[in-house]
Amino acid sequence: GALPSVPGLTRQGLELRIAGPYLELLRFVQNLESALPHLRWGGVQIKAEQQPAQMTLQVYVLGVTP
Repeated sequence: GALPSVPGLTRQGLELRIAGPYLELLRFVQNLESALPHLRWGGVQIKAEQQPAQMTLQVYVLGVTP
């Protein structure tokens, strides 16, 4: 979704698609949260009907324009 524009604030986004056992996907997200505490999350989708499970997630980094 669109976020309101804030002067002087930048947002860089990335969509990640990964596949693997469900518990490994959860461990990946936990490690990402621990390693990058200032990361902001967008949507997260997990498809686990077939193996390996697939996860698509959107993450954002906010910054201040110099």
